Amino acid sequence: MHGKVVLVYPHADLASIPITKTTNIAEELEILAAALTAAREDLRKLRDKLAASLTSGEVAIFDAYTHMLDDNSIGGELVRCIKSGYTAQSSLKLVINKHISSFNVMEDDYLRERATDLKDIGQKLLKHLQQRSKKIIAYPKDSILLGEEVTASVLAEAPTASLRGVVSIHGSKNSHVAILARALGIPVVMGVERVDFRCISGQEAIVDGYNGRIYIQPNEQVKQE
Repeated sequence: MHGKVVLVYPHADLASIPITKTTNIAEELEILAAALTAAREDLRKLRDKLAASLTSGEVAIFDAYTHMLDDNSIGGELVRCIKSGYTAQSSLKLVINKHISSFNVMEDDYLRERATDLKDIGQKLLKHLQQRSKKIIAYPKDSILLGEEVTASVLAEAPTASLRGVVSIHGSKNSHVAILARALGIPVVMGVERVDFRCISGQEAIVDGYNGRIYIQPNEQVKQE
């Protein structure tokens, strides 16, 4: 597919969060509760947006994300971490990184990719914990999403009718964003090497999902092929 490159970034960066303690546990729990509610609402909207284009099994990806926020999953772990004396943001970093580390050492490729899902959830929660204004991204008519790690949420937030391709520096064919892109009929290339993506924003490109290649500023011969 042919289009223009749109650089996408996570809403927030867990790596930049310092580990700090708190003396006001009640306030941190209140901040967490508000962030969990907002994140669940985000996921509901994304699910509803794509429901007509995906099967029930594919839409269930967002249900799985939502369940991760429950009290018997990550949501409960965050509460316990805050009660042990850490701030909400520090607790988020500690809990998410612990799970990411566990998934990263798994031998199964599919299970290893779940680390990306955890990171996606962590970034979505952090966005609300930091109460940042949502970054407005301008999507041209024919958009090719490109980033270091394009996630399922980033894909779902883009206007589906305008998408012509997805390119992620990290990730594999087993990632949820790859599964969703294929279900929507959007070419996807994961695990791209030797690409200085910072220099190609707005440039024309072709995504060849069959052969796992991208062409930046293709000439007329490549376009015809």
